[in-house]
Amino acid sequence: MLRLPHLLRWILVGVIGLFAITAIGISIDGLTNTRERSDFGLVLGNKVHPDGRLSVALQSRVDQAAEWYQADLVGHLLVSGATGKEGHDEAEVMRTALVARGIPISAITVDSQGWDTRQSARNAAAFAKQRGFSSVTVITNYYHISRSKLACHQEGLSPARGSSPWRFHPDNLRSIPRDAIGWWLYLLRVK
Repeated sequence: MLRLPHLLRWILVGVIGLFAITAIGISIDGLTNTRERSDFGLVLGNKVHPDGRLSVALQSRVDQAAEWYQADLVGHLLVSGATGKEGHDEAEVMRTALVARGIPISAITVDSQGWDTRQSARNAAAFAKQRGFSSVTVITNYYHISRSKLACHQEGLSPARGSSPWRFHPDNLRSIPRDAIGWWLYLLRVK
């Protein structure tokens, strides 16, 4: 049986413990929506199926964005995404879905250059500066809220709040660990 040296075991326990605390922390943060009004909502993209249907994650984000706009918790919506390998512009698809939910097209701005969370945050900061906005609510799935708010803060967009739908999907079990690692990469500005 392979025995790890004592120091290596403690390092491994520390890394696993830090990872678990981060995963729990981002889950709690993501499930704690503050119902404060923001100048705009940043709706982050996700997969659009080849036939044009929104993925479960993206549909839940669009539904949440529509609910928050209709409740006057956000004054405008910035939908941010890019064209995925399936060939659909996520931001355009989100705008179409929001208009179908009764959101005025004049209340939606499309950012088709949101290739990842960091780029979406950069684009949102530039958008906020251009419009004179000072607060944002990031609308994404709960496991993605902490990293998204961190990216917004790092790009100079504060305060950044979070709003996530209360919908669990089995894919979350894969997404939570990915975002726990992603949060550290963003914190350390590795990504």
